[in-house]
Amino acid sequence: MNPVPITSLEEAITTFREWLSHYSPNTVRPYEYLFGKLLEVQADNPNLNGIEVVASFYEQHLQVPAFFRPKTPTAKLKAGRLLRVVSLLRGDEIPLKCKFGSSFIVIAWYSEIQREYSEWMLSTNKTVITIETRTSRMRIFFAYMEQCRIYKIQNLALNDFVGFIGSLCTSGYSSQGKYNILKVRILLGPRILD
Repeated sequence: MNPVPITSLEEAITTFREWLSHYSPNTVRPYEYLFGKLLEVQADNPNLNGIEVVASFYEQHLQVPAFFRPKTPTAKLKAGRLLRVVSLLRGDEIPLKCKFGSSFIVIAWYSEIQREYSEWMLSTNKTVITIETRTSRMRIFFAYMEQCRIYKIQNLALNDFVGFIGSLCTSGYSSQGKYNILKVRILLGPRILD
């Protein structure tokens, strides 16, 4: 449906409404209510991107960490609607059945970081191969964070980072590979740790 992520929540809602145009009013009504609530959250927090708005709403209204399985059947229905919006914001097809879990959490800020980091590297005249290599190294780091259940960059402690280095040693990375992964500009690029 949409090969690239959508950065604007309003644009995502417009696209989602087009997708919903084939459904009955009973199906559309809860989404319209949800869209209104998401736009309210965005108005209250203009510095959040679309996925962060959905994550904030998810935690506040479903009383579970963002994108994890809620406890009640009604909350699961609401969560499914939110996950469909997130899928659209990520540039994925809108799923009919949603999966809960932590992978959405890391994606919530990973996509934005990767985009900004890639733009920054382009502005410093890096080659496409260099950009792809460095963003794949970031994916390794974010996968490790997800494995350790660190869902916000602000929660990353020095011990976690040391653990990441240790995991590289057991994964067969060369010294040069570890050095390249750890280059300060990967973590301190444009605004990654803000």
